Amino acid sequence: MHDIPPSTKPEQRRTDEVFPVGGDSAHARVIDSGAFSRRVVEDAPVIVLVLDLEGRIQHINPFFERLTGYRLDEVRGSAWFDSFLPEWDRDRVRALFGRSAAGEHVKGHVNPIVTRSGEERQIEWTDGFIRDDQGEATGILAIGQDVTVLVQAELRLREALQVERILQIE
Repeated sequence: MHDIPPSTKPEQRRTDEVFPVGGDSAHARVIDSGAFSRRVVEDAPVIVLVLDLEGRIQHINPFFERLTGYRLDEVRGSAWFDSFLPEWDRDRVRALFGRSAAGEHVKGHVNPIVTRSGEERQIEWTDGFIRDDQGEATGILAIGQDVTVLVQAELRLREALQVERILQIE
């Protein structure tokens, strides 16, 4: 499995190290460097989750930690399905994971995760393989966006439309 660098606190980073001043070549070097990728993983308001091929957590980013209330050192090596999925949805998501591990690209799948406080958050996922130097899959990189507010708004809209239809019938 590729090593994912540990998180660096934002206040410990120097802006010029991540986004150096200069011409196009300086920007290209930054984008090609690991510093740019680390900055995106650490600061983007999306979940970055790395699982091994058995579904054990290898890495989570700071956004995931804030969203769920769990730190990486608490969950590394834990079974993703048993730790973060509601029991009623585990079999369905395990089947989806199996399809992904078999090579099917998953994009746009939404499922709930459970936070430390017991709250369910709706997450839309996109995934891909992490490969070693020989091209063998060693893990899955899953990027998740919290769409809870959107899912709740869609539900309220459907309910309002249903009430409107009922009122039109009367």
